Amino acid sequence: MALSDVATTFRSTIPSALGQGAPAVRVAVLDGVVDATHRCFIGADLRPLETLASQAAAGNLSADGTYAASLIFGQPKTPVEGVAPRCRGLTVPIFAGGGMRCSELELARAIRLAVKHGALIIHIGDGAFARCGELHPVLKDALADCIRENILIVTAAGSEGLELLGTAARAVLVVDALSEDGHPLLPAEPAWRTETVLAPGAHVSGATLQGGVVARSGARSAAPLISAFAALLLSHQVKLGAQPNPYAVREALLESAVRCTPSGSVRISLQGAIDHVVSAIETEGEAARLLDRVGLASNVLRAARP
Repeated sequence: MALSDVATTFRSTIPSALGQGAPAVRVAVLDGVVDATHRCFIGADLRPLETLASQAAAGNLSADGTYAASLIFGQPKTPVEGVAPRCRGLTVPIFAGGGMRCSELELARAIRLAVKHGALIIHIGDGAFARCGELHPVLKDALADCIRENILIVTAAGSEGLELLGTAARAVLVVDALSEDGHPLLPAEPAWRTETVLAPGAHVSGATLQGGVVARSGARSAAPLISAFAALLLSHQVKLGAQPNPYAVREALLESAVRCTPSGSVRISLQGAIDHVVSAIETEGEAARLLDRVGLASNVLRAARP
């Protein structure tokens, strides 16, 4: 099966195996201002949050933000069917108008806003992020919040300046794109050569402005699919009676992936990630039952003492 077909399975095979997501799982999209009037979002639980970027945009909508959000939240039987349409969404603008630049301080504020409103996954759109040499202290604190609160950040490989997020590697999953022939669509950036997941990213159709649909290629196409797939894995955890655990999902995506390039990048394994998550839940359940038995035995021993 060609990898261009694999991109389609994210909208068909994967939801059929995992469902369409759970409202308990909230995904924040940090990108441009999303056109929520697009037909694909009718019925979606999307909440726009106001930021400096949304104020600066002055009503100008973003084709990039709309495209990314549609791959996650696009509703069934609409022009663009997203991968996790039943998950709740937050749209948090960080790019104003046509400008695809964001300061570290603005990024930090957006991350904290998403955390405040309950996001378990934070998808950061492809753009340029101003650098100050070292990581801005406010951004460092925001990333520390994500680590502490067990929140997963997913971002596209190659975004200018975002290699700084490598300092919070435990909280970040970097996604690059595969071509139809199974190779990286573009050579890996040196900063992204570790802990990078490759996913289908060639000719992926998504929503654009004025109600249209457009096919795009690249990491900006692959990353929203992985954000959505991660949301489905979290939803599956909830369905199985476990607490949603974004870091366990990140581990499942990385541990089950297939190494395919000398650079160290790995290709996503859909069934492998699902099996890994289920196995982890079963292992945790068995450990909990063992602890219960130990606790019961301790109580019996205490009761037996004179």
